[in-house]
Amino acid sequence: MTSIVAAVEVVDAADVAATALPDPWSAEAFALSPTSLRQLARDRRWETRWVVARRAGGDVVGVLPLYVPKAVQVSEPIYDPRQVAAACVGGISDDARKWAYVGGFRDLVAGCCVAASLDGGELREVRGLLADQAFEFSLRHGLHPFMLYATEGEVTDFQRGIRRNTTSAAMTSRAVFDGPWNSVDDYVASLPARRRYRVRRDFQTFKDLGLVAGHVPAEKMYAEASSLIAEVKRRHGVADHPRLIEMRLRGWAAWVDDAECFLVRDSAGMLLGASFVSFRGDVAEVHEVGLVDDHLARHVAYVEVLCYGPLRSSVERGVRNIRLGLDSLEPKRQRGARLESVWGLGLQQGAS
Repeated sequence: MTSIVAAVEVVDAADVAATALPDPWSAEAFALSPTSLRQLARDRRWETRWVVARRAGGDVVGVLPLYVPKAVQVSEPIYDPRQVAAACVGGISDDARKWAYVGGFRDLVAGCCVAASLDGGELREVRGLLADQAFEFSLRHGLHPFMLYATEGEVTDFQRGIRRNTTSAAMTSRAVFDGPWNSVDDYVASLPARRRYRVRRDFQTFKDLGLVAGHVPAEKMYAEASSLIAEVKRRHGVADHPRLIEMRLRGWAAWVDDAECFLVRDSAGMLLGASFVSFRGDVAEVHEVGLVDDHLARHVAYVEVLCYGPLRSSVERGVRNIRLGLDSLEPKRQRGARLESVWGLGLQQGAS
């Protein structure tokens, strides 16, 4: 097969802003969109480079971001490869300034942004060439390269392309609803009997409790919902302030094209749950979920904003793929979601 890639280069941080990105584009997550990549390149906490693949005429067919921390320690354990992907980063330095996050970290995903026109063989080639160049560049500059939270759709292509001995390990899973469905009834009918019963019980409990579901443009709910998101984080041992959460939600809105908030209130109007979901083409992604900490309707409100609300909107839009995220996998699986592994990838011991 003749290669469509004429050159692969590493673009320095100073030149990132002027570098073209694939248009139209495709990526495994919205966090890898051109707008998101450009926004993240302005974050001064990281030294950002892009690995860029071009056709003979100069058109960009793929971009793989590369981030090096400027601080000795990363801000949260979920970004520390020693804690979340120890099997893939043997011998890594304790100094985070020696680390190279290949493919990114935003929204806990690593991958590349490619031209939407690539066919299967071209896509595999571009992914492999980008990953190989990113690892080689990192090693030449005394950095330890790795990927965290790479999707099943990409990790095999990355690993095949890297011309060194690598190791990969499943870190966790993400849940995905596979549509499309013509109606919510079609969705329910597609489930095994035990799960149909569970879903119908959820619907009845929601009705019996007098709850009200709705959805509005995302920007209308940033302030009100941020306190519920903070409650979820506190429940999991993470201290966060609602105002900081609101600020991040507004930042998220800057790199998604179409976003809604799905919400549940009780009969008195109290907000019990909210989720922020972005849509593009036939894909939807759940970005953030907030939930009241202690309430009789807590669980049914949770599955409404996490699963059923986004699903109803996706039915109306003809969405085929609803990405529900990494956490709380069992409630998602019990309602028909498919689980797929999320991977860490790094060098084998002694491979550098």
